[in-house]
Amino acid sequence: MIGDFTNMKSAIADGVGSLLRVSPLCLQRADAAYPLMHSALPQLTLDEWRRYVAALDGPAEDPSRAPGIMVATAQNGVLRGAYVYGFETRWGDGPSLVVRHLVVRHVAIPLLGQEMAVRSLATSMQNLARSRDCHAIVVVLPPDAAWEIDYFRKLGCEVSILDTARTLAAVAT
Repeated sequence: MIGDFTNMKSAIADGVGSLLRVSPLCLQRADAAYPLMHSALPQLTLDEWRRYVAALDGPAEDPSRAPGIMVATAQNGVLRGAYVYGFETRWGDGPSLVVRHLVVRHVAIPLLGQEMAVRSLATSMQNLARSRDCHAIVVVLPPDAAWEIDYFRKLGCEVSILDTARTLAAVAT
């Protein structure tokens, strides 16, 4: 549980992530984000991805709890990372931001590039959770994401391990 996000705030260095801009994925950029998401979900087709993004782009019953996709974009316009998010009311935690399908594009300097993208995405999770009055952040990761599991646990997030074979459609409901 993250109540006031003290652990996360103190653990994130501002300078490293400032090279990336994190923003909601709009329908017009869905095709640009497909290769990144496909790298984590090889069974995902372009048509499935487009339908998924379009469904998230529609009107929501409660806009403050509408799910979405955030993307981290480098200054040159290249997408470096993304995650799918939603909201749950969890027993004991109350309103919670739930992050699934965290994907980071690996670059020439693997750990530095990965860390920069993950830090930027983590900062956006903190800001999103705070703006939606969430009391906790839950990050769902595959069992082979050891570095990310350790990183998010150090930030004070709850980390759940999930089978990566599930599709976006399976977790959308």
